[in-house]
Amino acid sequence: MLWGGGRFPDIGVAIPMEVRVLDAFAEAAGVPHQRGQMEIEIPEKLRNYNRYLISPEYQARLTEAKAKQRK
Repeated sequence: MLWGGGRFPDIGVAIPMEVRVLDAFAEAAGVPHQRGQMEIEIPEKLRNYNRYLISPEYQARLTEAKAKQRK
């Protein structure tokens, strides 16, 4: 199994059991895919997740969500 971590733009598997696990992880993370795919592209925001968390875009969305929650 190949892992993204910023170096690879996708995750690939070869064993049927890994395909089922990959389906479950992709579904749980909200990554668009077709069931049974042996390779799934990692969305840019998840590829560099830590960088995304400190981005102005994320911070603005977080502030907005917190404001809505307080109402």
